[in-house]
Amino acid sequence: MLAACSQKESSYNDSAESKEVSNSYDSTSPSTLMADTIRQFIKTADLQLKVKSVLASSKLIEENVIKAGGFVLNSEISDGNGYSSTVLVKPDSSLETTRVSMSGNISLRVPDEQLDVFLQTVASFAIHVKSKTVKAEDVSLNLISDKLSVKRARNHGKRVEKAIEQKGRKLNDVMQAEQDLASGEEQSDLAQINTLQLNDQISYSTVTLQLNESPSVITEMIFTPESKIAYEPPFGLKLKSALIDGWKILEAILIFLVSIWGIWLLAIAGLLIYRRLDLLKRINKSI
Repeated sequence: MLAACSQKESSYNDSAESKEVSNSYDSTSPSTLMADTIRQFIKTADLQLKVKSVLASSKLIEENVIKAGGFVLNSEISDGNGYSSTVLVKPDSSLETTRVSMSGNISLRVPDEQLDVFLQTVASFAIHVKSKTVKAEDVSLNLISDKLSVKRARNHGKRVEKAIEQKGRKLNDVMQAEQDLASGEEQSDLAQINTLQLNDQISYSTVTLQLNESPSVITEMIFTPESKIAYEPPFGLKLKSALIDGWKILEAILIFLVSIWGIWLLAIAGLLIYRRLDLLKRINKSI
């Protein structure tokens, strides 16, 4: 009789404990959390811009990032696949011609509430906006999932700690329970870290910019120390110079001949009139 009463009491206590845990878990059910959670978005933006000067635009963009309360993750500027050539023009001087095509890549983060204004400001620096992509990823359910994971891990830890106290000091049972407890704590930590990462990405939007400018040519006269040996251009250079000079002379002659087209026209007209008169004169003689 006493045993039956004891068993009934134990069953009642287990049922009450199970009900308590169930109520605690239901208080953070997905439907309840979703009703109390405002949708959260991770926003990213990618822009390709043609600007007048990559260097100047990069400086302006970085200054505006700081003003908006953001920060620069990465900034790279390069001159692309430019080429240069050097031509010896005097015994002590060379003319260097360099083709420059600057480009830049900037990755930055700005507060979410400043994203729209910042993108409008950046677009105003461009001559032409080649492309613009803005994305928003809804991570509300991810945050709820992490919150539920933390709650489950805590409830599991409480049950494991209580089980350790009730089972006594058997080494194998205690070690297994401790491992279960450590595993639950690790899952809770991972969920909390993931929540921190999501909140950081929600608070600060990531922007990636690609900047390009029109190619430009830079010429520079370079001093070459004069050699003690008398300067003598190589045969190839002299041949090239001779061909260029000859073409320039021929070009000048052709331009001159075309420029006196009026004289040519008068000469042709005079020749035709002369031949006509000569023909009439011969006809009259024959008559």
